[in-house]
Amino acid sequence: MASKLEDRVPALASRESRRALATNVVADVAGPDGRVQQANLVGGLERRIEKLDVNEALLISEGRKAAATQVASAWANMVTVKIDRNQRMPVYQATIGFERSYIKVGSTFVPTEAVNTEDFETLLERQNRRIDGAEVERTAWRDLYDRARPGLEAGENLVQQFHSGKLDLFGRDGEAEAEAEAEEPTALTS
Repeated sequence: MASKLEDRVPALASRESRRALATNVVADVAGPDGRVQQANLVGGLERRIEKLDVNEALLISEGRKAAATQVASAWANMVTVKIDRNQRMPVYQATIGFERSYIKVGSTFVPTEAVNTEDFETLLERQNRRIDGAEVERTAWRDLYDRARPGLEAGENLVQQFHSGKLDLFGRDGEAEAEAEAEEPTALTS
């Protein structure tokens, strides 16, 4: 099964070709300390991809879809009731009016007059899942920082600490995981 990237830019069909291209661009755009700004990486990749053959029809179609997505996003930003964190309360666009506003529940925009208890329960459950996920990530990063901090303060970088056994991490084989996921039946295919 072809990936969308493979459909867009056939020369980037393999993981190895994508990895090689990105690695070469990283070498060009990295700062003196090895840091890579995402905007610089994307710009460098874009300049390299300009030299490759592309599926223009697909890119035009995707460009139209991106434009439609931007219009939908602008509309959503105007009409969606949001939470003002400073005021700690919901706010709506006064020029739109509350009665013509929407509350976003998952990927559905529900008119304020149609919101029901199930919508609120779904909204709150999704918020709880995002908070739980963010707390797990924050805890893992905090734990890594707490373990690495003494070494960093002593001038020992993360790689040195890893190789000396001070940092206990594990590696994944992304390619093997992707292949395993491709073989596993999903709810849509089983």
